[in-house]
Amino acid sequence: MSSRRDHPRPVGHSSSFLVARSWVGPVSAVVLLGACVTPAQPSPDDVSVKLQAVLDQAAAFEQSPGMVMAVQLGDSTPWIGVTGCEDEACTRKMTPEAKFRVGSITKNFVGTAILQQVDEGKVHLDDTLEKWLPGVFSHIDGNGITVRQLLNHTSGIESFTESLRWQTTVYESPTQPWNDPYELLKLADELRAANSQVLPPGSQFFYSNTNYVLLGMIAAKADGHPVTDWPVVLQERFFNRLALRDTRVPARGEVGLGSTNRGYVNFYNLFLDPATGRSACSPPFEPPCENKDVDFTEQDVSNAGAAGAIISTVGDLLTWTKAVTKGGLLSRELLRQQQSFFKGCPPAPAECPPGQIEVGLAMFRQPRYGFIGIRGEIHGFNGTIQYLPEKDLTVVVLSNRTALDDRDVGPVPESVAAALYPALKTRN
Repeated sequence: MSSRRDHPRPVGHSSSFLVARSWVGPVSAVVLLGACVTPAQPSPDDVSVKLQAVLDQAAAFEQSPGMVMAVQLGDSTPWIGVTGCEDEACTRKMTPEAKFRVGSITKNFVGTAILQQVDEGKVHLDDTLEKWLPGVFSHIDGNGITVRQLLNHTSGIESFTESLRWQTTVYESPTQPWNDPYELLKLADELRAANSQVLPPGSQFFYSNTNYVLLGMIAAKADGHPVTDWPVVLQERFFNRLALRDTRVPARGEVGLGSTNRGYVNFYNLFLDPATGRSACSPPFEPPCENKDVDFTEQDVSNAGAAGAIISTVGDLLTWTKAVTKGGLLSRELLRQQQSFFKGCPPAPAECPPGQIEVGLAMFRQPRYGFIGIRGEIHGFNGTIQYLPEKDLTVVVLSNRTALDDRDVGPVPESVAAALYPALKTRN
């Protein structure tokens, strides 16, 4: 859920100027046993060294204070590695149990809840927004927008994170609570009123955080809760059933992370225009942002709502990624639809540039090898959850900084695949 670069970038931002120092805790010594080792493959120790090198190099490239990564082949024992520290001063080494804000990875939970409700007959993918949330907007017609279009970002609805009021308020008053979802929807409605180039619903992909605020409301309503109670849906359907004990949606007014981990963002860099070399955040931001990191750990993520509020750990997200990608949460037909992807670049998919991420329902596919999952970013943190069907390989990576110079963790799973399978062919 990023403000200036909403695309398959989910909630978030990034920053910090510390080259991460490598540290492997006790859990890191556990290496993919059995499934990764055949007479023609490296030993477990060699695999561990390769994975740690990938993680260390990623942290150094991103200038992230610290990172945690989990890698699992099939149902073998996962490798969990850490690098760097929980804070820029490196007073605390990073640990496998560290908690992170996971940004738009939240969307994968919300979207999957909707798909479960489709399986149950409570919701239909072709239901209109107006059917579920009549009159929710003043300037956006919900009659022509479907649940499917909300899920795959083809609704044409403006993203509330593009609102200057949202951007400046989050920057200047990060712990201010928001009236989620209504205040966020009002921002999107204001953007529509001022927009002279509206995208017709279903015409093309446009990443919008507003889509998932709406889906959170629909999910809550479909399960018989007030539309503000979307966290209850996730708690009942996923957190409890999958024993995700370190995963939660913080309550409105709760600004702490619940962990000693810290998150950093360089706002000057976040809003930097490479073409002009100027940052759009100064002015109108007060005080003007400087080209340096800010500790942005404490924030009220009612500013993100169902588009990006979840806090979790690499272990919980490993459990989640396997469940959501490999089956068990959805019927075979709904899983097939969730994992049916299209190229998300306008106007003609045939003209897509190489490397274009493909879009599914609350899920994306990376083009190089075919990893499926979602990346998440929120002020101070960025992460990714990915699964490679061809190798039954699951990778989760979490970083405690917003992407600096757009160097996010998205490519790290591909680096893992290249390290484990040097002969693996690319899809493009």
